Amino acid sequence: MKTTNQQQSNTRITTQNEYEARERLDKTYSFIAKLTLQSGTQPLIGNNSCMAAKKPTDDQLCAALLRMFDTAWWYRRLKRLCDVKREHLAIAIGQVQKSASLYVSKPHYIGG
Repeated sequence: MKTTNQQQSNTRITTQNEYEARERLDKTYSFIAKLTLQSGTQPLIGNNSCMAAKKPTDDQLCAALLRMFDTAWWYRRLKRLCDVKREHLAIAIGQVQKSASLYVSKPHYIGG
């Protein structure tokens, strides 16, 4: 049986452990962000200029990773991509034009 000093020394967090954990977190985020970009959507950190200017915190990286692992988040992102492509196709084949009917796409609509 280990003594309490040995147990405490085994569970003590060192600066080296924190550094290694941050490196793993950065590598994991980088890998998942690349997969996210391949699917045609922007990762959560990096597309915002204030986040890109400074290094994100551990909590921000963890929150971004949790969202990118969430199926509901992916559903919303992929649905939005599909809607945009559908809108472009409708414009390209002439379903949406001035003579057909009035039309304003959602991103260009200014509610008031």
